[in-house]
Amino acid sequence: MRGCLLVLAFCLAAIMSSLSAGAEVPDTSFIPPELEQWKPWVLHGHEEHFCPSRFDQGHAPQCRWPSRLKLELDSSGGRFAQEWLVYVKSWVELPGGPTQWPKDVKVDGLNVPVLRRKGSPVVFLKPGKHSILGAFSWQELPETLAVPPSSGLVTLSVDGKVLAHPGFTQDGRLWLQKRTAGLDEEDRIEVRIYRLIDDSIPMQVTSLLKVSISGRAREIRIDGALLEGSIPMRIESPIPARLGSAGEVLLQGRAGRFDVTIVSRFAGPVERIGPAGAPFGPEIWAFQGQTSLRLVQIEGISAIDPKQTEVPPEWSSLSTYIVQPGSVMTFKVLRRGDPDPAPDRLNLKRDWWLDFDGKGFTIRDQIDGTLSRQWYLAMNPPVQLGRVSVDGTDQLITEQGPEKKAGIELRRGELHLLAESRYETAQGTLPAVGWDHDFQSLTGILNLPPGWRLLTAGGVDVVPGTWLQRWTLLDLFLVLVASLAAAKLWNLRLGALALVTLGLIYHEPGAPRQVWLHLLAAVALLRVLPDGRLRCWMNLYRWSALVVLLILAIPFMVQQVRGGIYPQLEPIQSTPSPLLDAVMGLRSSPPAPEMVAPTEVHEQKAMPGTLSDEYVFRKGLKSDREALSQKSWLVQDPKAVIQTGPGLPRWSWRQIPLRWNGPVSKQHEVTLWLLSPATNLVLALLRVFLLAFLVVSLMDWRMLSDRWLKPRITTTALFLLAFAAGWPVSEAMAEYPPPQILDELRQRLLKPPECLPHCAEIPRMELHTEGQAFRITLSLDAAAETAVPLPATSGSWMPGAVLWDDRPAEGLLRDSQGQLWIRAVEGVHRIILTGIAPHSATVQLPLPLRPHRVIVSGSDWDVKGIQPDGQPDASLLLSRKVRAGVPETEATEMRLPHFLHVERAISLGLSWQVTTTVTRVTPTGAPVSTLIPLLDGESVTSSGIRVENRRAVVNMDPQATEVQWISSLEENPEIHLMAPQSLDGPSWIETWILDAGPIWHCDLAGIPVIHHQDASGIWKPEWRPWPGESVTITVSRPRP
Repeated sequence: MRGCLLVLAFCLAAIMSSLSAGAEVPDTSFIPPELEQWKPWVLHGHEEHFCPSRFDQGHAPQCRWPSRLKLELDSSGGRFAQEWLVYVKSWVELPGGPTQWPKDVKVDGLNVPVLRRKGSPVVFLKPGKHSILGAFSWQELPETLAVPPSSGLVTLSVDGKVLAHPGFTQDGRLWLQKRTAGLDEEDRIEVRIYRLIDDSIPMQVTSLLKVSISGRAREIRIDGALLEGSIPMRIESPIPARLGSAGEVLLQGRAGRFDVTIVSRFAGPVERIGPAGAPFGPEIWAFQGQTSLRLVQIEGISAIDPKQTEVPPEWSSLSTYIVQPGSVMTFKVLRRGDPDPAPDRLNLKRDWWLDFDGKGFTIRDQIDGTLSRQWYLAMNPPVQLGRVSVDGTDQLITEQGPEKKAGIELRRGELHLLAESRYETAQGTLPAVGWDHDFQSLTGILNLPPGWRLLTAGGVDVVPGTWLQRWTLLDLFLVLVASLAAAKLWNLRLGALALVTLGLIYHEPGAPRQVWLHLLAAVALLRVLPDGRLRCWMNLYRWSALVVLLILAIPFMVQQVRGGIYPQLEPIQSTPSPLLDAVMGLRSSPPAPEMVAPTEVHEQKAMPGTLSDEYVFRKGLKSDREALSQKSWLVQDPKAVIQTGPGLPRWSWRQIPLRWNGPVSKQHEVTLWLLSPATNLVLALLRVFLLAFLVVSLMDWRMLSDRWLKPRITTTALFLLAFAAGWPVSEAMAEYPPPQILDELRQRLLKPPECLPHCAEIPRMELHTEGQAFRITLSLDAAAETAVPLPATSGSWMPGAVLWDDRPAEGLLRDSQGQLWIRAVEGVHRIILTGIAPHSATVQLPLPLRPHRVIVSGSDWDVKGIQPDGQPDASLLLSRKVRAGVPETEATEMRLPHFLHVERAISLGLSWQVTTTVTRVTPTGAPVSTLIPLLDGESVTSSGIRVENRRAVVNMDPQATEVQWISSLEENPEIHLMAPQSLDGPSWIETWILDAGPIWHCDLAGIPVIHHQDASGIWKPEWRPWPGESVTITVSRPRP
């Protein structure tokens, strides 16, 4: 008997274990040893990832690192030698070309084939360090020689003489003959011109003249400072300067270096600039595009890296071009203004309340997001829009669009809208959105009154909690197994009864589920077990299952009858739903909500100590409602009757969250299969009857003897299934490792260094100058193997030797912009650069990796670009010391043609008015008197502004910069704006801004809008016209 009791306890524990089970999430924060062998597989094709990349970037790795290229040449041929450090199998270039093909090429002492790739001789190298030797043979020394463009340092010896500064052509070929230097003169001037092209309206050109003067003090004439066709606006100079009648610059020069800045403009639209005069050699032009005005593509000139030039630091982020004499800068217009703004991005949160009689829905919408394209929102029929509130202010619902749909005008880009509406039928399909607009996201809550249930929903991506969505493969499997077992053990009719009964009750609250399997397993075993102790135990197991079944079935049947007759007493299943929590802002739902009073609705939707989102939204805006009502974008006609809507239900019962994955279009529809209270009553009584009949049918009191082995297979399967149902089921892998694990392994192996974007720093730089010799010592800290730029470029100064920790550097390369890079390994290192200064008065040293401190020693050069605390600028300017003979004087102020900016802000509210602001663009110092035409129907109301022949007389004192006046504007169906036809004489450029309230609807025609919203997000279209361009604004008043 004691053994039977133990078996009974074990059986009860097995039955109850199937009611709940937990699963432990394994730790996957490490790479398992089983994946080690897959590393070469997942890294195939990504070998270059482990090559050194830039210190501030994780991409563009450099896998081929050359060292110094040594060339020893004469009139009959020569030899070359170079070392390469290669990380992956690569083709590396050799010096020479089709007409100077290298011969006797050896790699690490072995002859290798030399092939042609892209017109250059190349050899194939495997990963590692290699030494390349080769020779040339020719009849006479060529003028130039092609060398690998990435060669960092080049040592050239011609006829036994080493050239200190070998020169390169513009296409990167090496000069083999020494260039002749010009003769010094006593009175010399050097001018370098940099220009900033600002593509605004009008187009402005800032010309920076870097003037170096030597010799005696004298007047200097500089031609070509202004671009042809440009009109000067401003000139700034540290020495006396003026503009001649032909646009030349006249300077009272003295020895020194000076920056002269001239700002000019073009009179009309500019499609091309040039041909460029460039009297002082190639010029550097920076282009600052104004994409809000137009988007252009630059053609006809070549781009250059601004870091390799001496452009001002504020220009270094702009596109920079090198302009040769005779070049033409052409602007290919790709877009004008902002005709196609970004799409609206709106998110909808919706609540549906089904009527108690099931004949319609009351809907509440909360719309949040940004508007940039469509400035009204309308509701598609048959949904009836009843009330709309924007930022807590009720809005008048009017006819919108060509189809005259109910909606409102919107004026603020950041939208916070609440709306109430009705849908008068609950049969068939209903619109998911209803609004005449697409939405980026849609979530909602379907509120069902007592007695109503949702069978399933079509057109919704995620609907947790419905009868159909609750079924899983495991549930279907268990029901089918139990039904087939019943049919096998008894008959087909009982199996069909079990199938229908379990299908109806399986997902009802409190229904018996897994206990059926235990009962069927016990019955099956009793039929095959012989008499004895084991059969006694199994009989106890069968009785235990029957007891548990009755304990679960009787309360369930009582609850079914009570809930079917009185739906308001039906318990709501308290299954946690993350989606419902996200929509309502809750962590969990109460297990059995009751019909609550109106004041308690908001309390149930908020956590203790917090308020619901809607409550906070309304209360937060209530205190500011008076202030908001004064805003033009919320002002309503005081005579208008604002709609109040259908009113929202204040009850809360069964809530079903709905969610759509991704954007939802305005045509999308939803189908709801609802069960009415009468249908649910019939189903409840049917569940009770079928369950009672099934339980009675399974109570077989006869002790079944078993003499046949036929049911043994079924018995064993059911017995194992009874215990397995209580344990967590893990998904079996079809293959190991699956692709997603290999992808994760690849991502971990290819993870960039954690030090990015600061994998290297230069704490200290020492610059020592002595005569013509430069010596730069860098302290380098590197956190990973990386590529570090050095203060050397082919366009300024290149060292003759580079030492890495007192040894010749092995990895040096020169990029396409001429910047010298060095391969750095992790650790603290010292880099020494030594070389001879070029034959020029100034040397520019760029600092792409800016040191934290720079120390300069030496007495032959002046160094600029270092702050008093030792921190450097983006580059250092080294100048041979020159004694200034004449003290500096202030620049002479020039009388230049005045230029004005006229801004017209048109406000359409309860009354129409125009605010006109005239601003001086050119420098002060001269009086301005001009006539500004008024708009049609405009009447100046401000005092102090005289009007002559429909034109406002504007007078500015020499130091005045702005004049403003306000005018009234007659209400007309159309407002026509026209820019002045010419910029000659008293000239100005105009800006038009429209500020229309929500009581007006505006259609725009003419030139594209450049800005649709102001800085605060209010819809205020803005135009910047060229002379002669126009805009027409058609104004109408929407009807309620």
